[in-house]
Amino acid sequence: MSARQAWARVACVAVLSIAVAPVLHAQVADSALAERYLARGWTTEAEDELYAQVRRAPEDPAARGALGAYLASRGRLRVGATLLEEARRFGGDSSAIARRLAPVYHWLRDWDALAALPASPLSAAERARVQALLRRPFMLDTSRARVALARPSGAHVWPTIEVEIGGRRQWAEVDARIVGLEVEAAPRAQRFGWSAMGEVALVDSVVIGGAVLTNVPATLVRRRGARIGLDLFALLRPEMGASGDSVWVGRAPPLRGAVRADTAVVALGFPGASFTLHGAPSRVGGEDAALRRWITGHRWWFDASRGIAVRLSGMP
Repeated sequence: MSARQAWARVACVAVLSIAVAPVLHAQVADSALAERYLARGWTTEAEDELYAQVRRAPEDPAARGALGAYLASRGRLRVGATLLEEARRFGGDSSAIARRLAPVYHWLRDWDALAALPASPLSAAERARVQALLRRPFMLDTSRARVALARPSGAHVWPTIEVEIGGRRQWAEVDARIVGLEVEAAPRAQRFGWSAMGEVALVDSVVIGGAVLTNVPATLVRRRGARIGLDLFALLRPEMGASGDSVWVGRAPPLRGAVRADTAVVALGFPGASFTLHGAPSRVGGEDAALRRWITGHRWWFDASRGIAVRLSGMP
């Protein structure tokens, strides 16, 4: 085994034990190794090592759950969910795994799996909403998608975008810490009761840059403004304009001239998202100043299914 492979193995174990410890109570290794590993972007070695662990101990719930949690965090939600389900069947902590699976199912829009989740962390109102989604599911129509008005948040990399909720236009901040929609009031909302976060609801219609979202899971809150979760934003395949005042929804216009693409690794945290820039000493959140400088003045997009953010440079 080469020195690089040995380092990757040790560091990848550190990364995943940290990521999965709250879920599977795995042993936590030195977090400094994890940060140095992520800074090098050795995602291939991480995956190889985790698969090797599962092959060495096929019925070990910690190994299988670690691989599932890692793959889900990199946007491979379906295979990640399957591995976490298998970890539960092999004796993993049902409640802890359910807390990780619930947001993954929400990102997948897998209402059947969410409704049947053992040891579900959902409140009674949230479970009632899932039953309603089984009867009338969430839908997304991007056939008329175009550019959405936007403005930089000033606090993190995610933009604030113009949305239309129940026929009323307003600004909504993209927030990686929530799922679904959070809004003060929404006409024609179906309400199911209260949870710790607010009133659980389904909003009939949300329009973002011409894309129409129907039957949208939402939380009605007692504060002004609106927030849209990263799960909904990612569905739009968004590309942010260099000036920060627009977001292409569905498909951006073609690139012309000499373009260089720089990539940052994105890990979904359920909730939250962290970024690793090439050569950086550690993972950072969306509010990090260096990350905001990295995207300022550049066209960039977020691809949740590949776990990356891509910055474009050298455009005419």
